[in-house]
Amino acid sequence: MVQIHDAKSPFLYFQIDSSFCLTVALVSLTIFFILVLFFLTTTAFCDPGIIPKRNYVDLSLPKGRTAFTTAKINGTIIKQYWCVNCNHFKEPRSKHCYTCNNCVSKFDHHCVWIGNCVGNRNYRRFFFFILNLSILSTIICFIFVGLFIQLCIKENGSLSFQPILYTIGEYPHITLYIIYTFPSSLLLINLFVYHLQMVLQNKTTYEDIQGLYSGDNPFDEGKFINLKKFLFTPVDKIKVEWKEIVKVSV
Repeated sequence: MVQIHDAKSPFLYFQIDSSFCLTVALVSLTIFFILVLFFLTTTAFCDPGIIPKRNYVDLSLPKGRTAFTTAKINGTIIKQYWCVNCNHFKEPRSKHCYTCNNCVSKFDHHCVWIGNCVGNRNYRRFFFFILNLSILSTIICFIFVGLFIQLCIKENGSLSFQPILYTIGEYPHITLYIIYTFPSSLLLINLFVYHLQMVLQNKTTYEDIQGLYSGDNPFDEGKFINLKKFLFTPVDKIKVEWKEIVKVSV
């Protein structure tokens, strides 16, 4: 057990049981690491909400991207443009991803880090992936900060300016870990807060970047209902029949 007491700082007086702290840290790291891997994997390999392509073109439909139909949602008229790649009118809130070459229902963004689109069917998993990754990164940062403080007190008996400089010089790798994990944690927390705002507003990243529904959002039903639907609405069934036999002309 390490007892920390700085006479110059009367408010700084606490005890650290090294074995207990190490146990808590390892258990926390293990739990959140497993959660991060789980949500990362399920997000990456989940159908994001791909809308099936039509392998024929209805000649009665107008050609070109300017062709559209309309849908009325909560009193707001929404244009559904024709997708020349998939041969159908885009569903409200859907978008054609040119990386995946598919229209995705409630398209949020294409994530290069997971190699998959984030849409209607996997956005909730992506959200919890960001949440757990933020917590994991913050825990790692706190571990290194706590270790730095413990080393500083152990070597010099206080947390004044000179002992801190001495500890930085003696343990540069600990300092580098803090320099790396601290801003990383802030960025991840900021990303999570951003997506939390999108959830509460029932808005996608694509809609936010494009400035769609910047005034009246026809999909916004209030923060509580938006959050409730986000957490408890069942995931839509897969629309693409992946086991379907496709005939290819050679």
